[in-house]
Amino acid sequence: MSTKLVFGAWIDELQAFAAETRNRLLIATPWIKYSAAQLLLQSLPSSRNINVRLIARFEVDDFLSGSSDLQLFYPTLPSRSDFRVRAMRNLHAKIFISDDRSIILGSANLTEGGLYRNQEAMIQSHDTVVVAEACNLFEQWWGASAELPQ
Repeated sequence: MSTKLVFGAWIDELQAFAAETRNRLLIATPWIKYSAAQLLLQSLPSSRNINVRLIARFEVDDFLSGSSDLQLFYPTLPSRSDFRVRAMRNLHAKIFISDDRSIILGSANLTEGGLYRNQEAMIQSHDTVVVAEACNLFEQWWGASAELPQ
């Protein structure tokens, strides 16, 4: 059970986290950009079909301001993954869970600012109790989040 602090430009940490995923990647982030999602999905192992579930905000102002990209909510991302998206109002947490065995939790959104420019701080943990609690929370949010209109 290891825990470490991740800070600053953390794209390398996120890509390594994704590369270790074998079955399932869960993401909760209010704001997400297409280019950041591409980097993350391209880091997943190419030999696996990975289930990716994303919960994000789905608010008009976020798209108009450029905080998030609408095209992510109706994905055409080339991927070897099963990529599903749901919307949750008032989401502010940032949680990344790999295979129910590792989490990254902290301040960074899945945007260029969150990956490269902002002063971010994240905790990465393999603590089984913390990971299980994060998985339970994500599942609660998934159940409470909305499917997107077609």
